Amino acid sequence: VRTLNPLYGSGAYEQKIITLIYDSLLASDPKTGEIVPYLAEGWKLQNLMVGKSKVQKITFKLARNVTWHDGETLTSADIRFSMEYLKQNRVPAFISSLERVINVSDPDPYTLEVTMNGTSFFNLIDVGGIVIIPKHIWKDVSDWRTFQPDREPHPKVKGLTKMVGTGPFILAEEKPGEFWRLRANPNYFKRLPAVKTPVEGVGLEEWSLNLRTFSLIAVPILLVSIGYLILRRRVSTRI
Repeated sequence: VRTLNPLYGSGAYEQKIITLIYDSLLASDPKTGEIVPYLAEGWKLQNLMVGKSKVQKITFKLARNVTWHDGETLTSADIRFSMEYLKQNRVPAFISSLERVINVSDPDPYTLEVTMNGTSFFNLIDVGGIVIIPKHIWKDVSDWRTFQPDREPHPKVKGLTKMVGTGPFILAEEKPGEFWRLRANPNYFKRLPAVKTPVEGVGLEEWSLNLRTFSLIAVPILLVSIGYLILRRRVSTRI
C-alpha cells in the first residue's frame, strides 16, 4: 500500500481500506445493481433550460444522523466542499465524474443542489459516487498529492489521525507494508457488521468484502462492533 490518501490511493489494496473508512452520497445494491441512498437519503432530478442550453439540477437530501469519526456532524457544506475541492484541483480519479458540474450550492445543512450540463441519468451516478471528505480536515490541505492523512495526528482528538471519514471502520493503527488495524465505528449511521469469528494474518490479496451489506466472500474476517479488522500483507517465502 503506497498511500491511504482517499484522493490518490488507486491500487486495489488501498481502495479496500479506503472504502471501509469513507462513504459516498449513493451506493449500488449488490443484488440488483440499483442505485440506493447512502449519505443522501433521497434525491430529485430536474431537467431545465438555461438560455439555449439543457441543464440538470440534482437536489440531494442528506441523512441527518451522520457524524465524522471525530464526532463532527456531516452537513451539505462537506459535500459541497468535496465536489469543489476535487474539481478545482482536477484530481485525476474524479475529473470525468465532475467535468459536467456547473454549480454546487448548500441552501441548508441537509440539502445539496448540483447543477450539471446536459440531461443524463449518468449525472446522478457520477456525482453520487465520489468520495466525501471532511471540510474541517481538508480545507487547509494545499497539496492533496503529498497529504498523508493516516500519518498525521488529529489536531483535537487524541488517538485519531486525519484519516477521518464517516464509514463503518476507523483507522486505529498501522505499520505500512505489514498491517492496518481498523476498529469498528460505534456511531456508524448504518447497521453495524456482525461477524463473530476473528481471523488474523489474512493476506490482503485473499479477502473480499461486500461493503454495503457487510457480507463476506471467501474469507472470514473480524467484523464486530466491539472488535477490529486486521489486514496483513502476506510475506512470501518462496525463492
